[in-house]
Amino acid sequence: MRNLLFIILAFLFINKSFAATITVTDNSDSGAGTLRAALTAPVAGETIEFSLLAGSTTISLASALPSIVDNLTIDGTNAAGRVTINGQGLAPGFVITNGTVSISELNMTECASQGSSGGDGQLQAGGGGGMSAGGGVFVNTGATVTLSDLTFDGCSAAGGNGGDGTAFGLGFAAGGGGGGLGGSGALNNFTGGGGGGGLYSNATNQTPGTGGGAGGVGVAGSNATADFGGGGGSGAAVSPTGIGGDGRFAGGGGGATNGTGGNGNLLTGFGGGGGGGGGGGGNNESGGAGGTGGGDGATSDGAASTGGGGGGGAGFGGAVFLRGSLTFNSDITSNQSTIAGAAGSGGTLPLAQGGSSDGDGVYLMSGTTLILNPTAPDNRTIAAEISGPGAVTKNGSGIYNLSATNNYTGATTISAGTLVVNGSIATSSATTVAAGSTLKGT
Repeated sequence: MRNLLFIILAFLFINKSFAATITVTDNSDSGAGTLRAALTAPVAGETIEFSLLAGSTTISLASALPSIVDNLTIDGTNAAGRVTINGQGLAPGFVITNGTVSISELNMTECASQGSSGGDGQLQAGGGGGMSAGGGVFVNTGATVTLSDLTFDGCSAAGGNGGDGTAFGLGFAAGGGGGGLGGSGALNNFTGGGGGGGLYSNATNQTPGTGGGAGGVGVAGSNATADFGGGGGSGAAVSPTGIGGDGRFAGGGGGATNGTGGNGNLLTGFGGGGGGGGGGGGNNESGGAGGTGGGDGATSDGAASTGGGGGGGAGFGGAVFLRGSLTFNSDITSNQSTIAGAAGSGGTLPLAQGGSSDGDGVYLMSGTTLILNPTAPDNRTIAAEISGPGAVTKNGSGIYNLSATNNYTGATTISAGTLVVNGSIATSSATTVAAGSTLKGT
């Protein structure tokens, strides 16, 4: 019996030690007691709380926070006033790649996701720009997230620009593709620019995503091997072997020297490189194809003068980008934005294309469902556009107001409570209203 009691007590102690509570006491960007420090070495299952003094409740980010990769609770309740995470138009809010995560009671202000630009070619083609997604919160596949009583205001997502193609010259090489959510493609060099790695990896919150390697002399650029990675630019070549490497999810394709530009969609659809623009073509070769929302790269103009410019990256989900699972009981103001990456210059018809922008409020990837779950008397509002092929389900006894012109194409299901649509829902979105629930609006 004593042995059994000892085992039980030891088990409880171990679980308690692995479910620690960390308190944020300093609103500085970095250092002991800050939010950044709490996220740098997290323990699975821990809770982050706040004890900030009045007048010091805004945390202004100078750079991106570490991504969240495991089970975590962030409770923003603060006795001296509501806590604001201010990205200052420079840094995104929370990037959640894995785990069961709950975040509550925070203002998310001016948080910004920026796709990186493709590298410029040196006498050759430019790389494609990377995608930006989820300025306030990015929810990746593998993550199950609940956002409660957050307010998003002034958040943005801006796609990376395509790299420029320049005049041909033997012995020079193409630019690498830009990484998604940050991580610039390397500029030209003799062996081709390496692809950008992106800010984040699926594996760890400290290691950037893996970009494609640079091409050696006369060698194709390497494909990216992980999400957010851009393809490598090819090295100097005088044969059609100088093709650009492909990007993965959100990463741009690499530029080419004497072959086809790398694609922004190494795998099919959005799930593998979608969003990043394709790299520019080499010597009279075609540009790579952009992924969903990413612009295609330009065709080179042969012996005349220049390599093709890279296509621009997409900007999706100014406040929230959903690739995983999300239960939402928060507010989004109308003051959000998405910006498409511009096409790089150089090449001939067809010229490089800019990226596209969509979902100022929320972008829903195919197969995802935004679960709206307010409990009475909660009365929540999403005043910015919801877009993408995903679906929306209204659960919970409270009220949700959709006041923007929404163009998501997945189904709309009202299972409980009230959904008020004072904006609009795309006609292609099938709507189901369960018994006892209400759909209304103007």
